[in-house]
Amino acid sequence: MALTHEKAFVIPLLMVLVTLASHQATSRTLDVDFIAQKHEQWIAQHGRTYLDSAEKERRFQIFKKNYDYIEKFNSAGNNTYKLGTNAFSDLTNEEFLASHTGLKMPPNPRLSNITASYDTYDNPTEVADSIDWREKGAVSKIKDQGSCGCCWAFSAVAAMEGIIQIKTNMLLDLSEQQLVDCVADNHGCNGGFMDTAFEYIKQNGGLAAELNYPYQEQDGTCDQHKATDKTGQITGFQDVTRNDEQALQIAVSQQPVSVIIAAGGDFMNYGGGIFQGYCGDSLNHAVTIVGYGNENGMDYWLIKNSWGQTWGENGYMKILRGSSNTTSRTLDVDFIAQKHEQWIAQHGRTYLDSAEKERRFQIFKKNYDYIEKFNSAGNNTYKLGTNAFSDLTNEEFLASHTGLKMPPNPRLSNITASYDTYDNPTEVADSIDWREKGAVSKIKDQGSCGCCWAFSAVAAMEGIIQIKTNMLLDLSEQQLVDCVADNHGCNGGFMDTAFEYIKQNGGLAAELNYPYQEQDGTCDQHKATDKTGQITGFQDVTRNDEQALQIAVSQQPVSVIIAAGGDFMNYGGGIFQGYCGDSLNHAVTIVGYGNENGMDYWLIKNSWGQTWGENGYMKILRGSSNSEGQCGIATYPSFPTAQYKS
Repeated sequence: MALTHEKAFVIPLLMVLVTLASHQATSRTLDVDFIAQKHEQWIAQHGRTYLDSAEKERRFQIFKKNYDYIEKFNSAGNNTYKLGTNAFSDLTNEEFLASHTGLKMPPNPRLSNITASYDTYDNPTEVADSIDWREKGAVSKIKDQGSCGCCWAFSAVAAMEGIIQIKTNMLLDLSEQQLVDCVADNHGCNGGFMDTAFEYIKQNGGLAAELNYPYQEQDGTCDQHKATDKTGQITGFQDVTRNDEQALQIAVSQQPVSVIIAAGGDFMNYGGGIFQGYCGDSLNHAVTIVGYGNENGMDYWLIKNSWGQTWGENGYMKILRGSSNTTSRTLDVDFIAQKHEQWIAQHGRTYLDSAEKERRFQIFKKNYDYIEKFNSAGNNTYKLGTNAFSDLTNEEFLASHTGLKMPPNPRLSNITASYDTYDNPTEVADSIDWREKGAVSKIKDQGSCGCCWAFSAVAAMEGIIQIKTNMLLDLSEQQLVDCVADNHGCNGGFMDTAFEYIKQNGGLAAELNYPYQEQDGTCDQHKATDKTGQITGFQDVTRNDEQALQIAVSQQPVSVIIAAGGDFMNYGGGIFQGYCGDSLNHAVTIVGYGNENGMDYWLIKNSWGQTWGENGYMKILRGSSNSEGQCGIATYPSFPTAQYKS
């Protein structure tokens, strides 16, 4: 009956409601004050300065979002690793990765004209069960690449320092800046590859000491005089067999090894333990493996990073080391190849040629492996699964299947929204599912047209019309794609702009009369004269207020925007509270809310077809400690209004 679970008399119930609302408001204020204090401490610790108060406020909001996510992740427990604040905690993940990675490989890195050979350590006499090259004096201090994207240089130098110490018992401190400035076939602070760096060092006859060619954290012109310093020398380099952790273990048992990794997801906030979380889909960073071992029954690689000592375990990371059994790997590949063929048949997928099929299989395998690993870990409130998108990378998927594009100031524009019709409802249900009340049409599929905004707006409109008339219409998304001039069709848009168009046009056509084409088209003015569905306007719900959002959803379906990165593509069911990404990039419709196994959730209708999620729907955490809600769901809610004569 109300926002409390009490079923007592009316007067005590109202008192509980007022008390609860007051408590929530107070605790939210305390949270903000507490995190503001944490931010000030962080600023002092890291010597951070901001241009002005506006920049400081913007950075505080990012810091708060990161802090909330870290606290929520760590308090969930049952993880093999933890997260923590560090020098990067006022950056978004996108900002961080853009400035602090820097891998850029040649198109065919092992078919180039550089002179690598393979696997000196093919048949060692013995391979240690564990090794830590730090304990043997072969690892120099943790360094910090800063905002220069030259991880490749730090990775190469760390591996070189290691082998020289092993051979000479002297631990040198060598120059990354020389590589940034002088390796013509790399791109300095804009990225590079370690093999190219090793080839330069060999051809140059050596590498200068850090003292003689110090790091500047920016591109520079190659100083040929400083480059005559040959403090560190190598005879060449070796490539380890690809995709073979047993071969990699053999190599690391003999010396530190340069590797490339995908460093998205939780990497920025990693604080310790054995990492086996979401990494992203792009190989974008270079590090150096300086050991391996086993902790609490779990095998790991020990990597040296170049993000300073505040990150990770004093600059280091343990990352899951998997099975290296060749037979089981072959069986796994055959098994997943069979799964891929079944998936192709199920989804009617075709490929241009065998090369494209192989590339898509490798992506499918990566997704399948990740899904299996995630689900087998257990202790999650949601599961992942294959669907129609399982041969796409996350980046490909999000580029083609989202499509939110907001105006610069979405609630300061010239469109005519007002606020919160439902400010003071007489009662608010504890749970609601508008599907059960006949107010939700079938799951639709936007395909590869980035017009989620149109599907979100139409679903909310279909809902309120059914509530007012008891008729569930099927309305046209294509009309919005073609005709809403202030949006961008398949290149993105915003629901409020769509609602304004529908109001000004006097209605929206039926799907049957203006069918979906999955592409941009010219507005068909004749079809647009069909006014099958009509609204009187729309309302914006108070931002960042899940209680106000619950009140609105208790009355009708509501359009919302969300961050739909991370595990979204592979979501298969349960209450999602995982990593969402940092960008508000997608629009959906909330069609209910409830509680499952003691956890509150929002029920959202998506536009990715019935193979995704729970037959096209998703449950997502309700009542997040972040005021924006899980994945930003409470950031910009809105709903259409309608008046029909009875």
